[in-house]
Amino acid sequence: MPSPTSILGVDASRLPGGEANPVLSVLVLLSLSVGLPFFVVSATAPLLQHWFTHTGHRAARDPYFLYAASNLGSMLALLSYPVLIEQFKKRKYEFIAHGISANRMISSKMTEEEERSEIGTAVAALERVAHERPKGWLGQEYGESQRTPQLLADAGLDYVLDWPNDDQPYPLKVGRKFVSMPNQPEWDDVQQLWLRRINTPRYPDLVGDAFELLHQEGGQVFSLSIHPWLMGMAHRIKYLDEALRRIERFGNVWQATPGEIAQHYMNTIM
Repeated sequence: MPSPTSILGVDASRLPGGEANPVLSVLVLLSLSVGLPFFVVSATAPLLQHWFTHTGHRAARDPYFLYAASNLGSMLALLSYPVLIEQFKKRKYEFIAHGISANRMISSKMTEEEERSEIGTAVAALERVAHERPKGWLGQEYGESQRTPQLLADAGLDYVLDWPNDDQPYPLKVGRKFVSMPNQPEWDDVQQLWLRRINTPRYPDLVGDAFELLHQEGGQVFSLSIHPWLMGMAHRIKYLDEALRRIERFGNVWQATPGEIAQHYMNTIM
């Protein structure tokens, strides 16, 4: 099992040597180097507090508890980060490279070296954290340039999830086996509920109808993208349960990761 320092990317020279368990030292180091700056930044942003004071809430006269709660939540997330990675690996979740920033999308405005660096940095960071090299790529906002598939293949990746133009995998010509995997945004929760403002009660039917048709056609890939910060809300989670129960009624379904599907396609079709 990899050490905490290798999983977190912490400089081992800054930790006590010997046989002592470094977990506490790692948490202290992360708290000071990451947690403290986040605490300072968030504590100097009173806009939300100001808005809250103008509501009719009974606690509006003293809104400062909001930032105390926010900082506590951020600190808990920081402390639980190594635990989450460990749980993901135990459950055999697949780690997919997804860029280096939510507001930095690959496009043709980048030079080849900039794009190559973007891909390499994202893949290396994920490999350092998960202790395994990713096989797939999902670009921010599906962003690509004409050279992106080739650069992804050069980086050692096997598939890309940026092309929602088919319900089956298909090969991309990059000089070796490389697959475009379906990643349909039409039933992505962010696309439906956040951007298009579709009423949440419609979610089970949208997902269920799409799955039912693809199941009837046979040999199709159904990719259901879920974001915990959106679909995991208490008032929405029951609709996800309804959608999954509707899908579970169907037999002859292979529940697989994108990497498993891509590997099967390369082994049997390409």
